[in-house]
Amino acid sequence: MLGAVSLDNIRTDSEYDLINRYQESDDSSMEYNSPFQYGKNPCRYFDPDEFRLMIDQYKDSNSSYFHLNCRGLSSHWDSFHDLISDLHTDTFAFDYIGISESFRTEADLRVHLPGYHNYISRSRVNSPRGGVGLFIRDNINYIIRDDISVFIPNVFESIFVEICNQSCKNEIVGVIYRPNTEPYADLDIFETNICEIMNITTKEQKQCIIMGDMNIDLLKFESQNKTERYLDIIFSNGFVPVIVKPTRISSSTATLIDHIYTNNISTVGQSGIIITDVADHFGTFHISNKKVITTDSNVKYIRHLSKAKIQTFTRSLELLDFTDILSTMCAN
Repeated sequence: MLGAVSLDNIRTDSEYDLINRYQESDDSSMEYNSPFQYGKNPCRYFDPDEFRLMIDQYKDSNSSYFHLNCRGLSSHWDSFHDLISDLHTDTFAFDYIGISESFRTEADLRVHLPGYHNYISRSRVNSPRGGVGLFIRDNINYIIRDDISVFIPNVFESIFVEICNQSCKNEIVGVIYRPNTEPYADLDIFETNICEIMNITTKEQKQCIIMGDMNIDLLKFESQNKTERYLDIIFSNGFVPVIVKPTRISSSTATLIDHIYTNNISTVGQSGIIITDVADHFGTFHISNKKVITTDSNVKYIRHLSKAKIQTFTRSLELLDFTDILSTMCAN
């Protein structure tokens, strides 16, 4: 993943796909061992026109989520508003729009989207930067979950709401921003807090969507121990990432740092990345049609025995010392 980087290369190169990388890693030797196996949420790139054409297939029964790191919502308000207008159609509008690095917006009366509740946000007291926020459709009832809206400036900045449903269990939706500016960026504290939030939603048996700019490049899970551990934490808490391709691209780098996680891993839907120049991050989205995939009870699990894996296993056997076993007279 070195040298010149282009969006065309990223679209087609499997090295830039988290699912492909994870399933081909040494840690995933079973054919059906991947946490990504249960749901169908294809992830690809869309420009706004492509998105509008795609979205016609999804009906009102879907839940839809969008996230963007704005690098200042007020300073980019006009372009952000135009982007949302371009993505919405006569029959579709995102239910939840999450913003990270929103900066301070309290004094800006423009920050309002028709058809949505008033913008809710959390921001730093002693700094104009950072911060997170949510736009929620005005036909959705919600309460702010202050108990899990952890806000540690420069370390873990979040806002979480609980959606009050009448026909099904309540849902939790959250936005997180993890700054990566030293010396404040502390991945250990970040991991502890996100793990605790995931534990709470699991105990409450509520569906949960977490979106945000985590500043953790998941594509580096094979080369960075802390990134591998973080990905394991997500999986071990019953969540999966649905954004699996780079979300921030320059002429020389492509990083997957804007994430959306769901613990409803058996749904069928569409996830993707919106190509936009509102800020230096692309937008991300997830649409769930709430259809559960049923697995075949007769499915057979087999070990994936590639030539490379057989050779590795053979070398491991050759290095084993069986002297103690061969010299003992004990049958056990």
